[in-house]
Amino acid sequence: MNEWENEPDYLEFKYRGFNCEIKRHPKHGGLRGYVWIPHQYRIVTDMENITNYCCLPIEVHGGVTYGRLNDDCDYFVIGFDCHHENDLVPYEKDYEYEKSLFPEPKFYRTIEFVTKQLHSMVDQIIAFEEQK
Repeated sequence: MNEWENEPDYLEFKYRGFNCEIKRHPKHGGLRGYVWIPHQYRIVTDMENITNYCCLPIEVHGGVTYGRLNDDCDYFVIGFDCHHENDLVPYEKDYEYEKSLFPEPKFYRTIEFVTKQLHSMVDQIIAFEEQK
């Protein structure tokens, strides 16, 4: 049995007061992680252009690849995905074929991995806020 067959497709939790979500992509099966940042946080308000989310000073697997205001404009949602060159994505039909083309090992990024990445993102956001 593969690791992803025992995992949920969706997980929601709070960490240090921040809402976090993990979602499985319906087409390729890779996981994506999101943190909801209240709009008053400097890490969001200090940005010249809120659409430059990929330039946020946050280190995460593959970098921040998603950013948007929620519908009520009271949170900025940022996220990352696990669909990069060395990531094994479960629903891609040809990942065995890809292994023969790209001998570098590919790794499935588990719910546990994504949860730890989200914890790290929140810790970095809080550390940024505490800087004066």
